[in-house]
Amino acid sequence: MRTLTPATLILLTLSMACRGGLNDTGDGRGFSMDFQGIKVSPLQPENGDFPGLVGAPNFDDDNEDGTADWDEEGGSDSENEWTELLLHTEGESVRIELSGETDNVRIWKGDTHVLGAELVDAPLTLSGTEEEVLLHVEFGDYLAQARLDVTQVETQESFSLRLTAAPLVIYHHLDPAQRVWMMEFPSNTNGVQNNDEMAQAYARELGDAYNKVAGRQYDWDPWVQDEFEWAVLDTPDHHVGVVIDSIRNGQGQPGSGLDDLPENEMVEPDVFVQEWGEGRGSSLDYFGNLEVSPPVTVDGVYYPFGRVYTGGKGAETPRPQLTDFLATQQLQDPFMVDSTWLCVGHIDEYTTFIPDPDSEKGFRLLITNTDDAWELLEAMDPSTALPKYAQRNMLGYGINTVGELLTEPGLRQLNNEIQELYLDTQLARFKEELGLDDDDVIFVPGIFEEPLSMCGPYAAALIPGMANLIVAQDTDDNTALFIPDPFIRANSNDQSGDPFIQLMQERLPSSLKLHFVDDWAVYHMGLGEVHCGSNVERTPSVSWWEEAIHLLEDRL
Repeated sequence: MRTLTPATLILLTLSMACRGGLNDTGDGRGFSMDFQGIKVSPLQPENGDFPGLVGAPNFDDDNEDGTADWDEEGGSDSENEWTELLLHTEGESVRIELSGETDNVRIWKGDTHVLGAELVDAPLTLSGTEEEVLLHVEFGDYLAQARLDVTQVETQESFSLRLTAAPLVIYHHLDPAQRVWMMEFPSNTNGVQNNDEMAQAYARELGDAYNKVAGRQYDWDPWVQDEFEWAVLDTPDHHVGVVIDSIRNGQGQPGSGLDDLPENEMVEPDVFVQEWGEGRGSSLDYFGNLEVSPPVTVDGVYYPFGRVYTGGKGAETPRPQLTDFLATQQLQDPFMVDSTWLCVGHIDEYTTFIPDPDSEKGFRLLITNTDDAWELLEAMDPSTALPKYAQRNMLGYGINTVGELLTEPGLRQLNNEIQELYLDTQLARFKEELGLDDDDVIFVPGIFEEPLSMCGPYAAALIPGMANLIVAQDTDDNTALFIPDPFIRANSNDQSGDPFIQLMQERLPSSLKLHFVDDWAVYHMGLGEVHCGSNVERTPSVSWWEEAIHLLEDRL
């Protein structure tokens, strides 16, 4: 069960006051119903209006017997997704009737299923022998809606209570981090092809929030971001974690790579895994290509949970099962930007969002800019050695100096085209879709290449893509960014001499703790970066039934 903060308690108190909470004296202990700290009665009928009682779809497995609780015969013995209703009958016969999406709602009296789902939609009459009748509501689908009509038989006094299941909400980077997942790679025989420094930074700064993924158990598949995405079903009583499992299947057959990680290590009471779609997906279906903006206001409409965005264009898009489902959840209104010019094709390769408490909107969009990178490089001594880039084969590019990088054939023209055709146009799209202006944007210097042997005519980061970062809270509760180290310097161990790092330190909010981590061998040279190799579980920061009702369709 979630611990309520003082601010949340104040909001709930105000909400109860507005909707006639239990301390309201409107009709005392008369014919009425209590739910989630609210009373609805013939004298307070508005308290039963949409969304009314809020509950979570019962898709987890509280008794851990391998069957989803909604599918349990008679319900789970360890149930905590059932939401309580306390009916005050005044000792009179009371009729209750369920309407709406009754296939996805059940009403329980004790251990007896009395209305909804598999039962005939007929009223239930309670004799009145009990002054108080405890009922429970169970939901079997996301955003299911129903109405419970309650009538005192003799007087015909009545009221209605709306019943609403929680929508699925995907976290954004302003939500507090709870756990960070990454696979650790031990050194190979040459002692360099590992992610030791990145792992040490996570362990040092995150403490117990850092979760190591066993490499040997999951086929040394490092792309933890691509396999799953964390989401939540939130209610006033508690929240249920949802692990959205991609159809990536560990870049192979089901059960390979990271495919079984969510089921093996994340499922527990109040956490379940669900997959949308089937068959083997393309890289566009991986979850480096599924992100959420912070809260935004667009054309006068407030999105307190941000907006989902994916990468694709034309016929090259993620499979529709998941994106179509997310659109039905109504709160995060998905849109698409172009990522098809990239070899891997993921939006996290060139964009992200970070918190900025000093900005008007509370965040900034980070987007790669090649012009800034060329300006920095041209200001450097062309003889500056680049030992990371000088490595060959799978560990580098055979580029020895800044001068060689600047004169790499066709590289400047390629990046000019990428800036004009893709980065500038997609920045304009982000501004339009999210209501952003120039002050909301921070440019991140970066250079792309076309690694023809692996990608054909598609681009990948030549300088580690610093927008491909993660946001988390460190052990001192500071907001920290873990950013790929660009290594544009002669001494790989001295970050103070790196102009790319210096520029980022100047541009990023001073309130953030910046950690430039070595992701070179495992991630960068594998066409990914820090974000690609990490996954962050977060906690809800606002309540949809208080903040986002204006986005939900009342279907009854």
